[in-house]
Amino acid sequence: MSLREFVDADGRVWQVWGTIPGTPHEAEVFAQSARLQAAAERRAAAGHAEAPDVARRSPVTPGRENGWLTFQSGEEKRRLSPIPPGWATASDVELGRYLARAEQVRLSAAAAEMLGRPRGAG
Repeated sequence: MSLREFVDADGRVWQVWGTIPGTPHEAEVFAQSARLQAAAERRAAAGHAEAPDVARRSPVTPGRENGWLTFQSGEEKRRLSPIPPGWATASDVELGRYLARAEQVRLSAAAAEMLGRPRGAG
């Protein structure tokens, strides 16, 4: 999958890449997520935190099973799915349109704790 860099209408530099579930990189990300989930469950069992609701969790957000574009500028990250055809050769203007439609990424409580950031920070 390609990695692109572009400048939006406000002059911000963004990197954008496609993310496809099931690739080796994504497998490691999902494995790390599972390890964080298990650690949270152990803390909950020991009475240190509330147990997460595992039954409703899926390794991929519904609607993103076939992949998404990830946009990142500094610490801000956004996702757009499905991946638009031809995005890798799109103009900066077109990438800016995709960016405008992308959803901002919010860290889970476990990820925020791991990174030392407030929950919901991107």
